[in-house]
Amino acid sequence: MDFSAVILAAGTSGRMGIPKILLRFNENHNFTEHLCTSFNTSDCRKIVLVVNTEGAELIRTKNFSLPQKTEVVVNNHTDYGRFYSLQFGLKKCDPTLPVFFTNIDNPFIEEEILTNLLPNINDADYICPSFNNKGGHPVLISPTIISDILTQDDNTLDLKTFLKKYRRKNIEFENCKILANINTREDYDRWIGLNLS
Repeated sequence: MDFSAVILAAGTSGRMGIPKILLRFNENHNFTEHLCTSFNTSDCRKIVLVVNTEGAELIRTKNFSLPQKTEVVVNNHTDYGRFYSLQFGLKKCDPTLPVFFTNIDNPFIEEEILTNLLPNINDADYICPSFNNKGGHPVLISPTIISDILTQDDNTLDLKTFLKKYRRKNIEFENCKILANINTREDYDRWIGLNLS
């Protein structure tokens, strides 16, 4: 099933101390490169990477290795929050296709997760992977939700609250990494463990 992906990476990374888009995932890729590569399956039509102005400059100057279907877009209103960033990214996607979205602070996207979530998109308005009944990322949203997000004029909406009015289906995985939220160096050490210095 065809889909698009939006990666939310426009935050300031204040608690981490360095931009999260630069964090090393392994010896070959940073978080950004790994996420984009993970979404780059045969069914993925487009990957939209939403960054701030600093992030865009880093991608340009650091020669990131990104799939050809990746489009980098700059959110100049990072103070508006995640809802606005997602809305901004969705404007670049085909509105007739479901979209996965995830935050840059969870780089653990695996093809197995994508292929297990996608077939469920007709069962609810959005599909979440879960571990021990707790929802994680990536979240798969339907064209219905995409259309509603694109028509909102309120830039202050909270994404989590907005989604509560829609039908949700959880798909349980035996993979705690879907819950990762890497915001500090301590989080990084716990989940990744590479030397940041």
